[in-house]
Amino acid sequence: MPRIIGRRSVGLLLALAMLLGGCSLLRLSYEQGPTLLYWRLDRWVGFTPAQAPRVREAIAHWFEWHRREELPRYAAALARLQQELLQDATAPQACRWLHELAAWRDAAWQQALPLLAPLARELQADQLARLAQQWQRDDDALRRDILPDDPAERLQAQVQRTVQRAQRLYGRLDAPQRHQLAQALAEAGLDPQAWWAERQRRQADLLETLAQLRERHAGGPDTLAALQAVYQRAVNAPTSSLHRDSKACELLARLHNLTTTAQRRTAQQRLRDWEADLRALAREQPASAQPASHSWADTPRPR
Repeated sequence: MPRIIGRRSVGLLLALAMLLGGCSLLRLSYEQGPTLLYWRLDRWVGFTPAQAPRVREAIAHWFEWHRREELPRYAAALARLQQELLQDATAPQACRWLHELAAWRDAAWQQALPLLAPLARELQADQLARLAQQWQRDDDALRRDILPDDPAERLQAQVQRTVQRAQRLYGRLDAPQRHQLAQALAEAGLDPQAWWAERQRRQADLLETLAQLRERHAGGPDTLAALQAVYQRAVNAPTSSLHRDSKACELLARLHNLTTTAQRRTAQQRLRDWEADLRALAREQPASAQPASHSWADTPRPR
């Protein structure tokens, strides 16, 4: 369950490469996912002894659903994509994959929000303050990486990030390919500053919503509705709707069309390996979460 505030992706190929990393690490990373996610959330919020086991249980339930329902969908998509990789891509084709990626994101959040809503009702003022401080620390480090003061350095950083992600899929890009990719990024005009401003707006929106829920002592339906609204405002913001953005689709197709037949075969094999790992993960039966001694709803909310 990644937080709503995520990096802009230029498409399914790069998103998958960034998400999956190397096939040798995919299964291990996924198995560790519940623990790593809990650690990150706990670092942001600082769960109380009463909250911690219920958060772990909610995360376990989400991963069980995701393994059962979503991993087979991802594997099937990778199988389809393998058949297309050897040919040049078009912008409409790239947009179709971006729409599928958005559908995966929406399904994941629709499953996550009911599990997160009870926690949102319990967060205290000191936990919200900690969340704001942790996000600020994370953002300070991130801003140095993606928003250098010099526009030329900013573009170079954007090119470097894109090259690194592309190479996880296609293998090494040569100097002419990197040069052409830099030109494509410059012409696409995907402004990191606009993305940064939207990131700050989303964070402020979520923090304000959580504070209001606490002040109102909101019930379950009101809490879920409020979080759904935050999510819809995040994904429907103009700067986040890249699956509707023709520039993003054109950029993704242009990147793919820069690659050689050998690089496309490398990508095809990596997708085949990822598909196999995803299908193996979907078949495995993780240990079921232990039943909680009581549910979120049974726990009195702190006032």
